[in-house]
Amino acid sequence: MARTVVAVSTLVLTTVMGVKPAAAQSEETAQLAAEHALDEQDLRAAADTVGVSARTYLEGEGVLAPPIQRIGQAGAAPTSPSGAVSVFTLPIDGALGQRLLCIERYESNHTGTARNPSSGARGWLQWLPSTANAWGVVIGNRASEWAGAARIAARGEAFFRSQWVPLQRGLC
Repeated sequence: MARTVVAVSTLVLTTVMGVKPAAAQSEETAQLAAEHALDEQDLRAAADTVGVSARTYLEGEGVLAPPIQRIGQAGAAPTSPSGAVSVFTLPIDGALGQRLLCIERYESNHTGTARNPSSGARGWLQWLPSTANAWGVVIGNRASEWAGAARIAARGEAFFRSQWVPLQRGLC
C-alpha cells in the first residue's frame, strides 16, 4: 500500500504540478551546467537559494528561453508552486498574440523587469513611462502591457508599427 501511495504521489507531482523527483532534478542540473559551461554546484546553490529548479533559474536569468504555453493547454493555465499563473502564458491569443510575443522577445527577451538604460523603456514590451501612462499601462504587469499594445494595434497598422522597432524592421 505504501509503495502505491508513493508511486501515485510521484506521478501527481511530476505530471500535474511539474515537480521532478530529486534525482531527476539533480541530473537536469548537471546537464544544464554542462551545456552552458557553468559550475554545477554554483548552479544548484543559486537555484536552491531562490527555491526554483535549475531550468527555471536559468530562464529567469535569460540564459534559457522559457517554454511558451497557452492557457487552455492541458486544460488550464500553468501555475507556479504558489498557485500564481505562469508568466509564460499568452495574455492574448491568435495572430496579435504571436506578434506581441515576437515584439516581447526582441524587446525584453521575455523579461518583465527588463530596462533600457539609454531610453528608460521598461517592462515586457519596453514601454517608455510617458507612453505607458498615456495608454493606462502598468509596466511590469504583462497582461496590462499586452492589453495596451492591443489598444494601440486597434488604431491601425501604421500607428502600431510606429511604436516598436521590431515591427518597423519587419521582424514581427
